[in-house]
Amino acid sequence: MKARPAANYRWSIRIDLFAFAAPKWTGGWISSSRCPAHVGLSPMAGDPKYRERVYRLVRRIPAGRVMTYGQLAELLGEGYTARTVGFAMHGADDGTPWHRVVNARGACSTLGIVLPHDKQQRMLESEGVAFENGRCDLQTFLYIPRSSKSPTKRKQVTLFKRKGGRK
Repeated sequence: MKARPAANYRWSIRIDLFAFAAPKWTGGWISSSRCPAHVGLSPMAGDPKYRERVYRLVRRIPAGRVMTYGQLAELLGEGYTARTVGFAMHGADDGTPWHRVVNARGACSTLGIVLPHDKQQRMLESEGVAFENGRCDLQTFLYIPRSSKSPTKRKQVTLFKRKGGRK
């Protein structure tokens, strides 16, 4: 029987290559001494206030509804990306309904996390979110929060005379 190299051998080569080329690929803001898993993340992603903004928005998602990582990033504004939202969600406390955030396809993104592979889907199904082929229908279950600014009431303007005239 022929001996095979360890499965992580290829990955170690890729990580070494990344460490060598990271400063060039990222314009220098990421050094070769940083962890490769952080590529593409905002330098502020580790800031507690940065994460708390993500958690505050996620806590507003009602049961039986979902939001996507990209949708959260868009609502949070500059400095947030779908990847940084996902990074922040890894540190969510028990009071944050982390399971209500799905990827852009409506599927669960819990691969590589030490959980049962279907835990997020089971939690969402218990809230009434239906899945078909591992995806929920975003047209049905996507939560779109109202704007924090209340709409201003405008007078209805018309070119026609009203019956009875103005009083």
